[in-house]
Amino acid sequence: MDDNVEPLNQVLLERLEPLVNTVERQLRDLGQGQVFLHSHVAELTSELALSQAEFDKIHDTFSRLPHYIAKLAAIRNTINTATIHSKKIKKRSELVISGREKQEARSQVSRAKERAYDKTIVASVSSAELDNPGTGNQGTTTVTHVGTFVQRFSHSDYDHYVLIVVTRIEELTVANTE
Repeated sequence: MDDNVEPLNQVLLERLEPLVNTVERQLRDLGQGQVFLHSHVAELTSELALSQAEFDKIHDTFSRLPHYIAKLAAIRNTINTATIHSKKIKKRSELVISGREKQEARSQVSRAKERAYDKTIVASVSSAELDNPGTGNQGTTTVTHVGTFVQRFSHSDYDHYVLIVVTRIEELTVANTE
């Protein structure tokens, strides 16, 4: 039986050897493929880790968006409030300016009336003082009107003429200082 086993082994070896070689070659190819897949999986994992970090950054940014949106809304509301406030202030300033212009116009009219009155008083006081130079007040005169006039002061050897200007004073006493 040993003699029969040897040729049987030979026949089986001849028939199965190509199959065994094919299986061994496929096993080597699978081993190389497994190494390639393992390195590819490691590469993808590292890329995913980097991508995950970037995704975390993006997620962090997006998670802060509501906070920034609220800040922008607050800024917009502040700008709107400031705009309304500035419009009110501008309107108030325009009213004040127009009021000042009206007051200035009234003041100019009033000053023009006062100047006309002053000219009338000056004319009457000046003519009265120049017409009556010696009123007996010997160096002192009392002015009860607003205006401009010349007062004559008499002394023993010479006369002084003094220009007196009175504006908005009820009573003024002028005395000779010599």
